Amino acid sequence: MADEFDFVQAMSRLIDCAEGRIPADTLFVNARIVDVYRLRVALGRVLVKDGCIAGVLFDDREADVPSPEAAQVVDCGGRYLAPGLIDGH
Repeated sequence: MADEFDFVQAMSRLIDCAEGRIPADTLFVNARIVDVYRLRVALGRVLVKDGCIAGVLFDDREADVPSPEAAQVVDCGGRYLAPGLIDGH
């Protein structure tokens, strides 16, 4: 039962981070994000909480969304961020 509680607590923290109620651990900004689902590369920001991606903000669609709070901000300088170890189909 303890493992189930840990999972629920972890998901709750990710959701709270994604919705801006708690700060992210790391915010990657000025990144070219490889979007394997829409087959594109777009500028954007990525939120990370507890080692998991909590949110992806594509700047072409959400430019008016302010950057969320984060303990650490990493400027990617236009470098690429690409997902790994996923099933893209």
